[in-house]
Amino acid sequence: MVGLGALGSAAAYALARRGARVLGLEQFALGHHRGASHDHSRIIRRSYHTSGYVRLAAEAYQAWRELERDSGERLVTVTGGLDLWPAGAAIPSGDYRKSLDACGVAYQWLDAGEVMRRWPPFRLDPDVEGCYQADGGIVPAARGTRVMQRLAAGHGATLLDETPVTGIRETATHVEVAAGDAA
Repeated sequence: MVGLGALGSAAAYALARRGARVLGLEQFALGHHRGASHDHSRIIRRSYHTSGYVRLAAEAYQAWRELERDSGERLVTVTGGLDLWPAGAAIPSGDYRKSLDACGVAYQWLDAGEVMRRWPPFRLDPDVEGCYQADGGIVPAARGTRVMQRLAAGHGATLLDETPVTGIRETATHVEVAAGDAA
């Protein structure tokens, strides 16, 4: 695979864990700061405007549980999650409610007054709506990526950093990847 940020590292880990032969190539040093995978944290939540995304979020929660189990590390920090919608939001709040309901996700629908009662620092217009999910939280982007890389390598994956891909060619029987110094 090409790229060993969070997505590439997750793919490498999942495939190697299943016994596949894996070669991962990263053009920069592992853990570089040029992408979205190498920050302190990212949100994990179930609230999305389509049931397809809500189902994908359920799979993401499961994948993080498996990664925690395999690594012996706690990676998901549950904080609870609050999404807010002002009147006239680009994606209507009702779309979120429908998708959460369709997937059987527990949540609490709150009006602006209840949001401000629970979280006094908020000052909201009266027409704002909120959705609270108890299992929303954060995951450690950079640390999670490192854990996936370590486990992938432990399952036999070959992960090469500072190895840019300079070409890809498909033949009738396979795909050839040219990698190395682009100069």
